[in-house]
Amino acid sequence: MPEYTNDLFYKCPNATLYVPDASVDAYKAATAFAVVKQILPLSQYSAVKDVTAAETSAEVTAIYGIDGSVRTALQPGINIVRYSDGTARKVMHRN
Repeated sequence: MPEYTNDLFYKCPNATLYVPDASVDAYKAATAFAVVKQILPLSQYSAVKDVTAAETSAEVTAIYGIDGSVRTALQPGINIVRYSDGTARKVMHRN
């Protein structure tokens, strides 16, 4: 088990710490981890496996420079792109 100072988790008292299965008791006994709400074995960890973006039919309606100037196409650097669904995004374009 690595060595830590007692203030390692002071800003996240509701955190759950996942540790190697064989080390759960050692982490629970260590004073540095006394503020951690839950210490669980890695075998109980369930990660997000896939993230998919929703399909959108929004089309580009306008492109602006960071100075507000209208552009006809993406230019190198930062562009502000407005879409038909009302959203806007900052887009970094490289040559």
